[in-house]
Amino acid sequence: MTFGEQPAYLRVAGDLRKKIADGLLPPHTRLPSQARIREEYGVSDTVALEARKVLMAEGLVEGRSGSGTYVRERPVPRRVARSGYRPTGGATPFRQEQADGDAHGTWESRSEQAEASVAVAERLAIKPGDRVMCTRYVF
Repeated sequence: MTFGEQPAYLRVAGDLRKKIADGLLPPHTRLPSQARIREEYGVSDTVALEARKVLMAEGLVEGRSGSGTYVRERPVPRRVARSGYRPTGGATPFRQEQADGDAHGTWESRSEQAEASVAVAERLAIKPGDRVMCTRYVF
């Protein structure tokens, strides 16, 4: 492996991820077996297993005991109105929505450094352009 090249299991996981994103492996479809992945990509059983583990960790697939690994259905993100005001003991909008018996939610977050905009700098009492951590949540 040359410097900067991805390990084989990440390349296999990336290709399967792309197939899922492109709809070639739609929700509820069985992921190719470990033997099939090994044969198709010319990799070892360990590489095939690690690639499936990556996709499971990302929440794209789920293992079903004795049945195989299947592509998970991805919920369609929708905007949730937020309010900074919460009466004493009040719950976040996410928790309020989850109180409904039919709702089953999770969340994902992604953080990255960014330059503070004028509005953010004013709110945080810092200079515009200062580095801040920006976290986006998908509930």
